[in-house]
Amino acid sequence: MKNESSPPFFRRLEAQVISPGAVAELLRLLSESISRVRKHRNEAAYPLPEGRG
Repeated sequence: MKNESSPPFFRRLEAQVISPGAVAELLRLLSESISRVRKHRNEAAYPLPEGRG
């Protein structure tokens, strides 16, 4: 039996189940995205002066 005192939003959340495989895939995609951003930020669009960067 559901807890009727909780707001409808939370009652809906209780019914949602995320599979461990889906969580693992989301974490993998997030990790890849972060790696790509870091790589892109580390590649300067122009040469940096000596002693900087």
